[in-house]
Amino acid sequence: MHTKTNRQIAIKEILSSHQISKQEELLTILTKKGFELTQATLSRDLKELNIGTKYDKNFGHIYFIPNQSFTPIINEVSELKGVISLEISGNIAVLKTQAGFANSVAVIIDNKQIDSIIGTLAGNDTIMIIIKEKVKKKEFIDSLNKTFTNIIKILKP
Repeated sequence: MHTKTNRQIAIKEILSSHQISKQEELLTILTKKGFELTQATLSRDLKELNIGTKYDKNFGHIYFIPNQSFTPIINEVSELKGVISLEISGNIAVLKTQAGFANSVAVIIDNKQIDSIIGTLAGNDTIMIIIKEKVKKKEFIDSLNKTFTNIIKILKP
């Protein structure tokens, strides 16, 4: 009998060595490896493992493990790939990305643990960033600029 830990290790190994675009595909591989699980269990595992999706020109949207190769070190200054624009209204910021980039960019933002941000919500090409109450717009922009080198280029007035 395989444990949850063994199953999650297997998921990471599979995603590290295969281009998987659908949960059904991953579920089939896990079943062939002897794991008994439902689609709902797989979905929970992916969420717990913080698995993201990104666009690959050859395979479409594929799963990836952010902490392995796509998430920069938290203290390192980096550039967000695929971002187009940023608009702020009150305590909500809307970050537009190229199609398919929003989820992976949101994972990177969340992993940076920026003090002025409560959290993010990502779609296909849009990320809603919830800014902590009482954080001024300039303070929020400054905190992003310290972390991501290209924010000032995409900020809309």
